[in-house]
Amino acid sequence: MNIMKHLAHASPGLVVLISMCAVIVLGTVLLAMPCARTAPVAIIDLLFTATSATCVTGLFTIPIDHFTIIGHAIIMVLIQIGGLGLITMTLMFFSLFTNLGFS
Repeated sequence: MNIMKHLAHASPGLVVLISMCAVIVLGTVLLAMPCARTAPVAIIDLLFTATSATCVTGLFTIPIDHFTIIGHAIIMVLIQIGGLGLITMTLMFFSLFTNLGFS
């Protein structure tokens, strides 16, 4: 609960950054589960895959065949969350220069 107090007083950019980092770590943990993989994969490759999916770049260091349907679903959710974060950052950037009508 103490973390929520600190986040309430943090800048919006910092909140988005912390949220993206938390999503990447959570995605790495979920991809590390045995039900998400068909073959053993190094944790650094899983971290890179989660980061790449969240940042919407789509780069992989391992073949996508190393993941099961559950792994594919996790990667798709990470891409969706990353896209939402990208739109949020874009709107925040545009709101610095124009009045978007949000009050």
